[in-house]
Amino acid sequence: MQAKHYIKDGSGRMRRAHRVSEQQHHMALVKHLQVRTKPGVFWCHIPNGEYRAKVTAAILSGMGVKRGVPDLLFIDNGKTFFLELKREGGRRSDAQNAVHAELRRAGAVVDTACGLDEALDVLEAWGLIR
Repeated sequence: MQAKHYIKDGSGRMRRAHRVSEQQHHMALVKHLQVRTKPGVFWCHIPNGEYRAKVTAAILSGMGVKRGVPDLLFIDNGKTFFLELKREGGRRSDAQNAVHAELRRAGAVVDTACGLDEALDVLEAWGLIR
C-alpha cells in the first residue's frame, strides 16, 4: 500500500498531494530534450512499457523486444547511453537490473533517475544537454 502524501493548500488546510506520474516526467523531459540536446546527439524513447494485449506482447517478444530495457537511448560520438526514468520513489524491477548489468558489460553507460530534476542532472553530467 502506498503512503498518502499531504500538503497545506493556500488556506492552510491539508489536502492530498498530487503525485506526478512517470508518464508526466517523461513528457516533461522530452520537452527539455527537444530544445536542450546538444547538436549531433541522437536520442529516442524505447516504447517497451505500457499494457499490451497478449497477442501483441507475443508478437513483439518474437520480434526481439526485451523486458527491462531502459526508457531512453542516447548516442553521442559513438558512445551509447541509456536512461531509466522513474517517478519519485520508483524502483527498478529485477528484469531492469539484469538488463542494466548486461548493457554495462556491453560497454554502454546506464543510469536511473527518479524525477525530472535527477534526469536533467544525469544528462548534463553525461554532456548530452546544454
